[in-house]
Amino acid sequence: MEIACHKGYLQFQYQNGSTYGSQGAYTDFAVGTEWIQCEKEFQPAYDDVNRILINFGKVGGTYYVDNIKFGPKREGASAKGIRLAPRKATTITYKVKSAEEKYAALTGAMEKWVKDVAEYFKAKGVVPAGYDVINEAIADGNGNGVRGLNNVFGGSTTDDDGNTTWDAAPVEDSENGLSLNWGNNRWYWGYYVPDYGVKAFQYARKYMPAETKLFINDYNLEESPSKLAALIKWVEEIDAANGSPIVDGIGTQMHVSFRPTDDVAANETVLAALKEKVDAQFKTLAATGKLIRVTELDIAIGNGSPSSAQYKAQADAYRLIFESYKANIPEAQQSGITIWSLTDAEDEHEYWLKGEVPNLFDANYLRKWAYKGVCDGIAGEDLGLKFGGEDYKAYYERSNVSETVK
Repeated sequence: MEIACHKGYLQFQYQNGSTYGSQGAYTDFAVGTEWIQCEKEFQPAYDDVNRILINFGKVGGTYYVDNIKFGPKREGASAKGIRLAPRKATTITYKVKSAEEKYAALTGAMEKWVKDVAEYFKAKGVVPAGYDVINEAIADGNGNGVRGLNNVFGGSTTDDDGNTTWDAAPVEDSENGLSLNWGNNRWYWGYYVPDYGVKAFQYARKYMPAETKLFINDYNLEESPSKLAALIKWVEEIDAANGSPIVDGIGTQMHVSFRPTDDVAANETVLAALKEKVDAQFKTLAATGKLIRVTELDIAIGNGSPSSAQYKAQADAYRLIFESYKANIPEAQQSGITIWSLTDAEDEHEYWLKGEVPNLFDANYLRKWAYKGVCDGIAGEDLGLKFGGEDYKAYYERSNVSETVK
């Protein structure tokens, strides 16, 4: 097969056309403006393979394909045995869409996404209590600007250079096509849809059930008062652009990085500093009048084999966060606290807080001291002083097991 495209990309693949399984023969080709021959010789590893695919989805553009051939390998032939003379694909051009066309395309894609999510929930008979409409939109650098707005894209081009080479605006013309000039895995609706904040919430309110509360969510808010202020300011702007409040709640992730030692007095000092920051965050959030939710709470110790003093400090940190939430967020604004992941098992932390034992259960699903810290925080007292030994056993059985226990 011969193909040409400006800065294109394609992939060969085989699979079963009914199950979409039995896949293999992944072979990538980078495609430019010259005609090139793309060929792959393979023996399917599965008996039910019945189709060959040519994937074009990774890079958008106009592809020119010619002379497609496939079939059993002929005796004496080689996948490298046939060569065609290069041909210049001189007719390939890049059509630059107008700002209005881009706006329509992107808002259409956004609306479809929200609608499809809502319809999926409906088909499953699920009414979500909350929906995270916009996630992590405030940049850590660049003055805590909103990603995508006013040439703030929220990160460095490589993500590993200390945020010294900031993402830049896209460059586009009919000869060279589109260069995004930012790193991977970004969500930059704003460059082409400057009102994406209010549009996202309007679509969510249009398609989600009326009972579903609409949230905006971000991280590092307890550590950065300026980022928290920027998020609240944007929420106010979204509400104003809508003409009435449309953001129901604000989520703070709270991935707390805690480094306790065996020095109990030093740990108390660190806990006091943490409490000051957490209290300030919750008081600021409460002042918005919005629902407030802790969305991804975990507390990393920074040590895969903590001592008892370190485990105790972790438990105290969990407790103070729950107590601060209850003390500083009015009950009518309390949306809840979600713990991020369940246990310290390695397969739950392959890509997140590896070796940091951040959760309430250990790798064997046994309750840690941190579990008690959460319970104490919810209760507002040290439950170990109230219930212990045979007294606790009797209380548990009377409440949960047997009506015969008096």
